[in-house]
Amino acid sequence: NKKQIGLIGHSEGGMIAPMVAAERKDIAYIVLMAGPGVPCMDLLVEQNIAIYQSYGIPENAAAALRPVFKKIATAATQSPDMKTGFTQASAAAEEWAAQTDTATLRLLEMTQKKDRDKYIRELILTMSNPWFRYFLSFDPAPYLQQLKCAVLAINGGKDIQVLPKQNLPGIEIALKKSKSKNYLVKELPGLNHLFQTCKECTIEEYRAIEETIAPIALETMGDWLQKIVKQ
Repeated sequence: NKKQIGLIGHSEGGMIAPMVAAERKDIAYIVLMAGPGVPCMDLLVEQNIAIYQSYGIPENAAAALRPVFKKIATAATQSPDMKTGFTQASAAAEEWAAQTDTATLRLLEMTQKKDRDKYIRELILTMSNPWFRYFLSFDPAPYLQQLKCAVLAINGGKDIQVLPKQNLPGIEIALKKSKSKNYLVKELPGLNHLFQTCKECTIEEYRAIEETIAPIALETMGDWLQKIVKQ
C-alpha cells in the first residue's frame, strides 16, 4: 500500500527517519527507537556521565565531568585540526582539574596530567572525523517539528546511550509543535539501548544477553501499528 509507507529507525536511524519524513509526503508513520530528542552535543554529554556511572563511579563524581567534557568535545569538533583541538581541550582540562577535588580526580582516574592527556587524545581521535563533527552539531528538533505523519517514539528505561529522561521529553516537546495529529512517546522500563531486558545495563552486557529484543518492545510497536496502519 503506497499510502502506508513507514520508517523504523533505531538510535542514529531514529535521527535519520524524521529527516526523511520531513522532506517527503509519502511517509505515513515513523517509529523512533532510542532516537535523539535533544541536540546531540547535549545527548553525548549525558551519555558520557551515564556510562561512567555504569562502571560504578558515584553520580557526583561522574557529573563533575559534565562541563569539561563539553569543552573537549567542542574543541575536537570545531577546531581546524587535531593539534589545535588538543591544545584547546588540554587547556580546558587543566583549568577544570585545578578546580576539582583530588578525590573526584582519583575516582575518574585523572589525577595526573598524563592521564588527562590520554583521555583527551582518545576523545579527539574519535570525534575529529567528519561524521562525528556533523553528529555533534545536529539538533533533531527542527525536523521533528516539521513532521505531519504519525510518530511512535520509544526508549528503554535503562538506556545509557540515549537517556530516556532527557530525550523522550525533547521529542514530545518538538512533536507538540508539529502538524502530526497522532503521536505516542513511551518509556519501556528495564530495557537497554538495544531494547533488551538487562541486569547490569552496561554497554558490555549487550553481547552477553541472549534476548535479541524484548517482547514488550515488539508488542508496543505492533499494537501501535495495528491502530495506525489502515489495511
